[in-house]
Amino acid sequence: MTLRSETRKLLGEWLKENRIGRGMHVVPVSLAFESFKKFTAERIPVTRDSFARAMSSTLILRATRYGKRCYLLSKSIGDLS
Repeated sequence: MTLRSETRKLLGEWLKENRIGRGMHVVPVSLAFESFKKFTAERIPVTRDSFARAMSSTLILRATRYGKRCYLLSKSIGDLS
């Protein structure tokens, strides 16, 4: 399994565990990245670029921009802390 496919697989598990999908709340991408990094627990090396590539290939996850900051739309912000 390639690093890219492993990142996508782990991202899918992380999304399910944190119930991230369509919703009305917003989560800063930096917070989501740090949460995903903790979730992988050093199983794979995660960079912001690999996280962004995996996010963009996942249809469940939507990102939006407000001003200069980028946010993920999420159902439960508390689960990411």
